[in-house]
Amino acid sequence: MEHIRTTKVEHVKLLDRFSTSNKSLTGTLYLTATHLLFIDANQRETWILHHHIAAVEKLPLTTSGCPLVIQCKNFRVVHFVVPRERDCHDIYNSLLQLSKTGETSNYKSLCGMCLGNKVMRKIPRVGFVFEKCAFNKFDV
Repeated sequence: MEHIRTTKVEHVKLLDRFSTSNKSLTGTLYLTATHLLFIDANQRETWILHHHIAAVEKLPLTTSGCPLVIQCKNFRVVHFVVPRERDCHDIYNSLLQLSKTGETSNYKSLCGMCLGNKVMRKIPRVGFVFEKCAFNKFDV
């Protein structure tokens, strides 16, 4: 939660590239610890999980607001136009921090099977499978 500065932005436009009528939806953008949520005037919700975000791009300021483009790992591309540049910058920085996928965390230390930088050579108790040990059995 320490990465979130702005949790709610009103009057945000969601641009739909695939719509035949060049209309945009106006609604409220919410930023939570796990999701980005857009609710339009018809109460239709658009949810984006932070771990699905591949890239966030803040485009130059226009007369209608500050464009924010979010590219997802499931090939979804979402265009928001935020009315205030400061709110857009806060959302942009928050999404950059929240969408990081464990670059700084060490997954080996999460399983509790490491001693320093050395991985234990024993196969753990029943229920855990150590891939490195399993592959060593087959000389892979």
